[in-house]
Amino acid sequence: MLSAFFSETSEAVVEAIVKLEILPLLMEILSEPSEKLESLHETVAQCLYTLTEESDDFVEAIVSDPRGYVPLLLKLRDQSSPILKSLYVCGMGQFSNNITYI
Repeated sequence: MLSAFFSETSEAVVEAIVKLEILPLLMEILSEPSEKLESLHETVAQCLYTLTEESDDFVEAIVSDPRGYVPLLLKLRDQSSPILKSLYVCGMGQFSNNITYI
């Protein structure tokens, strides 16, 4: 019973975050290449990973955004540190249900 409560709470939190339309901010942070920002990039990548894992709507927002977020994520996946690369690779798996060119 307690696990069901936390599951519902988690879903509500993810839905609230997705409704904040935070995606452009997260992607803007990731688009700024800098070794000084690596820790911040890691945190943002973890956020993206969690949100894509928990929300099909968030995945759809990434895939359908006209600013080209998927190519940016692919570029980051190929050019990142090993830790970030693993986050991007795992996160990209979430797109496989929504797009076919990854």
